[in-house]
Amino acid sequence: MQAFTLLLDDGRIAVVTYGSSSCPSEPVSYDADSTDALSLWVEYVGDAEVCSADFGPTTSVIEVPSDIEIGVVLLNGERVPALS
Repeated sequence: MQAFTLLLDDGRIAVVTYGSSSCPSEPVSYDADSTDALSLWVEYVGDAEVCSADFGPTTSVIEVPSDIEIGVVLLNGERVPALS
C-alpha cells in the first residue's frame, strides 16, 4: 500500500492511502509509544464484493491526543513519509 501522512497544525493528522477507489482503506486504530512513533492500522472496512482496479487516493483525518508527540508514523508496521 502506498501512503503518506500530513501533520496538521491543530492536533490532527491526515492519512492518505492509495488503492481501489471503490474499496478504500481507512484507519481503524492507532497506538503511540514512548519513542514518539505513532502506529496506525488501516484496512478496508466496506462490504463491496468487487473492487475497481483503479489507483486513487483516500484521505482520512484523525484527531491525535495532545499528549502524543509525533516524530515517526508507522502504517501497518511500515514507516511512511510524514509531511508537515
